[in-house]
Amino acid sequence: MSEDHVVACPHCLQPMPSGLELFPDGFRVRRIGLTVKLPAQQFHLLQTLYKARNRFVTRGHLIYDLWVNRDQEEPQQALNQISVIASLLRKKVAPLGVTIYRERGSGYQLRIDPSKRGFSATTVAPESCYGQKAT
Repeated sequence: MSEDHVVACPHCLQPMPSGLELFPDGFRVRRIGLTVKLPAQQFHLLQTLYKARNRFVTRGHLIYDLWVNRDQEEPQQALNQISVIASLLRKKVAPLGVTIYRERGSGYQLRIDPSKRGFSATTVAPESCYGQKAT
């Protein structure tokens, strides 16, 4: 395996159970033997949702992660752009058994189909690591 991709929680470095692999250098995602190349904004949205591990991520948090945190100016239509980016991403990752779910008032959530190979529904990533940096 190459060292340029994330197969573990970016905070505690514990293995993530989804079988989803993110390759930041090439903006690629892989699962169940399929690899999809994504535009940068779609990859960053997926990466943010991936880090949240089944929690909803608000649109405000996504705006921060996609623009402000990357030293880019937030576009005037950022809320609309989040919807467009999520819609395009949803179509590209569907063959991987990955769903980008939106709930009004809560935000977006990454869902991974456990019936697809490479995922154990009984395996759960450690909750204690969320938001903590690896040492």
